Amino acid sequence: QNFTYTITVTNLGPTLTASLSVTDSLPASVTFVSASAGGVFGGGQVVWEDLGVLAAGAATNLTITVTAPANGGSLTNTAVVSSPTSDPNPTNNVTPPLITTVTAQADVGLTKTGPANVNASANLTYNLTVTNLGPSTASSLSVTDALPVGVTFVSASGGGVLSGSSVIWNLGNLAANAGSNLTLTVTAPANGGSLTNTAVVSSPTSDPNPTNNVTPPVTTTV
Repeated sequence: QNFTYTITVTNLGPTLTASLSVTDSLPASVTFVSASAGGVFGGGQVVWEDLGVLAAGAATNLTITVTAPANGGSLTNTAVVSSPTSDPNPTNNVTPPLITTVTAQADVGLTKTGPANVNASANLTYNLTVTNLGPSTASSLSVTDALPVGVTFVSASGGGVLSGSSVIWNLGNLAANAGSNLTLTVTAPANGGSLTNTAVVSSPTSDPNPTNNVTPPVTTTV
């Protein structure tokens, strides 16, 4: 996501300031997008080499637009102004550090397939695909599959564990734009009927689109 820093340069006087320049040191993990008023990016800094003359009592605004890093963290930004004109108070020439907190976001999703029909007492396998559409890494990812009443758990790939009437996978971290396939095998009940199965994926990483975290019901006729 893009965001913008705004720098306000002021001249408190008493005389005009000539050949004004501003240097902004960008945080290491951001990506430069643009700068107003001819600011040039290079070496991790945006530099306005010569903003010309600024009259006493006047001010000018500069902006820098950057892209936040994909994963969460804290960004620190500072800027400095200078001029060959003598400055009676250089203590306000450097901005205090500006701290921006970046919140990680991971759009995790889950899809599931299974057979439409199965014979009584036969095994059937559900296939689950976990995805992370980003932009951040999804941490401590987990998938929970609520087994249909009447089936018997047989096995699960990827370290899935039966807990009560659910199978749970603790998958750890999943990078942005990555996916993982899981399988779950159960035995159908001895008598006919209809089995309905759903699963849900979750992560403590903020999810901008939770609507794809739960699979549509998969229905199997026994």
